[in-house]
Order: sequence, then C-alpha cells, then structure tokens
Amino acid sequence: MSKPFVRGSFVNKFPTNISQIGLAVSKEFILLFISLCFLGSFAGYLWAEEPATRVKSSEKASTFVSFLEKRLLNLPATRDIKVGDVNGDGALDLILTTPDPEVFWVSRGDNRGNFSLPQKHGFGEYYSDVVHGETLIVSDFNGDGRNEILHFQKRRITSETEEATLFLVSSGLDDEGTSKVHLLLPLSDALISPHSQLFLFSRDVDGDNRTDFVFGDSSLKELYVLRNTPEMWTSSPRSLNLDDIVKIDIETGLPDLPEIKRPFQVLMLDVDHDGVTDILRVGEDEIFLVRGDRNRFFISSGKAMNPSPFFQPQGFSIGTDSTVMYAHLNRDDFPDLVVINEAGKGWILINKEGKDFTVLFALNLSSDPFIRLGDFNGDRLDDIVAYGGGYGGIKILLNNGEGFFTKPIDWTVNGMVVRNLTVHDINRDGLSDIILTVRNPQRGLEGRVLVNISQRL
Repeated sequence: MSKPFVRGSFVNKFPTNISQIGLAVSKEFILLFISLCFLGSFAGYLWAEEPATRVKSSEKASTFVSFLEKRLLNLPATRDIKVGDVNGDGALDLILTTPDPEVFWVSRGDNRGNFSLPQKHGFGEYYSDVVHGETLIVSDFNGDGRNEILHFQKRRITSETEEATLFLVSSGLDDEGTSKVHLLLPLSDALISPHSQLFLFSRDVDGDNRTDFVFGDSSLKELYVLRNTPEMWTSSPRSLNLDDIVKIDIETGLPDLPEIKRPFQVLMLDVDHDGVTDILRVGEDEIFLVRGDRNRFFISSGKAMNPSPFFQPQGFSIGTDSTVMYAHLNRDDFPDLVVINEAGKGWILINKEGKDFTVLFALNLSSDPFIRLGDFNGDRLDDIVAYGGGYGGIKILLNNGEGFFTKPIDWTVNGMVVRNLTVHDINRDGLSDIILTVRNPQRGLEGRVLVNISQRL
C-alpha cells in the first residue's frame, strides 16, 4: 500500500511552473495543444462503438439510490406502521398495530435509524367491545409536544351484528412509559351505516393551526368534520356531543340508484393553492371539486355543498378500487394526483393551476400493488415505492421533475415478500427512509429499516 503524501515530501518538490523544467512556452503553443486535445476527443466520440444517445424526458437516467438495511426481529403480526414521537424525547418511534384492536406496540428510536424491540401497550379498558380497527393516525393533536395515537374503530353495541363507530385517542407514552387514554369519542350509529366503508384523515380545515378530524362513509354523500378545540382534551375520556360535528353534504347531482351505491374517495387538499382547503370527490368516471373560500365553509354546520365537475378521464376509468394519492410531482405549487388501479395500471394527473388535470403516461406495475410516496433523492419532489403484488421486495420509481418516472429500481430484501410498508424521514436528513415488514420462512415476521444513504441532488 502506497503511503499518502505529507508535507515536506515529494509533493512539495514537484515543479509548479513549466518554465522550471526548461520549456519555453508561448501562447501559440498553448492554443495548439488545446486544439489537438479537442480534436482527439471529438474523433473518439465519432468512432466509439456505442455512441451516447439523447435521453427522452420520460427515460432520464436515475440517480443512484441506496439504503443501509437494519433489522427488527420478532415483530407482532403487524397490520399498520406509523412513525411519531410518542414519548416526547425528540426521537421518532415506530407505532405498530395488529389484528388485535386492544393493543399497540412501540419501538423506540434514536433518530439514527436504530429502534428497540417493540413493547406492547394497551389502549385501555374502553376497548373491551372493539371489533376491529379502521385507521391509525399519529400526530400531536393536543399540543403537548408528544404524538397521540388516533384509532378509528368499530365496536359492538348490543350484538355481533350491530356496530357503531368511535374515535379513540391515546396519549401515547407518559414519562413512565405507560399509555393513557386522553379522549374517547363514541359516534352515534345514526351518522354512519353499520357496515360502512369508513375513511378518516386529519387536516386543519378551519385555519386555527390545530389538526381537525375528517371522516365519513365512502358509499354515502355525507362528510363529517370534527373540529379540534382545547376543550376537547380533558384528563378523563368523555362522550362526543353531536353538536361538535360539522356535517357537509357533497351531492353531485348524479343519479344514485337505490340498489347500488357509488363508492367514491375524498381528498382534502388545497387544489388551487390559495391557502384554503378544498374537497375532491373522486368517483369512478369523474372528479368533482368543492372549492374552499375565505369564509371557511367547514365552520358552518349542516351546510350542503354541490361539487362542480373538475376532471373527466379520457381513455381510462379511475375505478372504484383504485388508490388515489396527491403528491408534489413538478416544480409548481399545485398538488398533483397519482392513480393506481388493481391491475397495476397507473396515471399521473398534473394539476393545471387549480383548473383541471393533464394526464401523463401510464405507469405499469404488477397486479394488486401497494404504493407509497417519498423523496428518495432529495430533490423535494415525490417519488414512488411499490410493493406487494408478487414483488420479492420493493421497486422505487424516481421522479425526473416533470411528472415522469424512471425505470423501477429493485431492492430485493433477500427475496422476501413485503407485507406492509411506510415511508418517513426517520433521521431528518431530507431523504425518505423506508420501514417495512417481511415474512422470513425461518424466523417469522421481521422488520426492516432501510436508512436512505443516497447522494442528494
């Protein structure tokens, strides 16, 4: 092994001026030398066996993406994975739920991609009649500096066939590492049908910088908003007053047959980038828009909204079971959409300044794929990671900045099938990391933390 150069060695004795070695250099000689180098490079390009070709905009070369893989052994039968600081120590933790709705698991992190073995915690005595969980959201809802765990559940009331829905928020973990129920919000069974297709998400809809709760039934036209107020958070659980709920009718005027419901999806986002939340009602063949205004229409209870037609697909159908997600896919300030159906066909809908969508080329993935979004190369644009559908790992599609995606980059995870996956910047370096679970034939369910070590753009 050669020794490195050090001060006082040969590197300091090397001549720094050409005239020191006895050559008289003129300007004409320098120009001649540069010209010969240029001609040589050009000739090499002409006679190369595989000359470079112009890359199309949808086929731009991807940057190198790599991960440092870490393991979590002996996981429970994980149904969902979320990330948040549930113990208030400033480090992000993993929150896992299983088919058992009465418990959750926490794996404590250190902000460097390392996590402890998951510890089991209970939601509390109020979960004795829960049938199953619907949605898990982790956020600081009450402003105490710790992330709470919000679980949207169904529970039995008088029999196995009669169900109602409820909210349940746990405080996460206190200083002793135990969980405590802060808020129990049963909902009237008159609000949502017994066997409904529930959706729930959180967003500040009234501009008070507090995350509100939006929920509903994807087979009905009603949308409900539960405004988050300081009075909602007490030391003991309480029941929900129906006066706290804002009911919004989003009737499109389409003929709904009595025998057939028209399932749809609801997205709440600022479509026109005016600082006010809008509603997108995404149906099988058309997208309707309820445009927000400065009067904060969500504050008015019982107000009916008539969405206006916003976008109608040409040449394809969004479908009733498609995954629809909004994303930042180009350099403007308007949110775009990614649509993936069960067959693995996908479409990119680029927002035209809040007035319409432009459809870009179709994505082709395997059947029954799951997708998540994240920034894997640090360009502040959303990329796609796909799993499931027979993949022996994950596939990452990088966004080239124009809404087009590169050829998928494979990460095999030793050939094991990924069961579930979430994306989060767990070490806060500006690159999205991946947390997933796989089925190990020898050791059962295991976790993988893929810490992104790619070079930022």
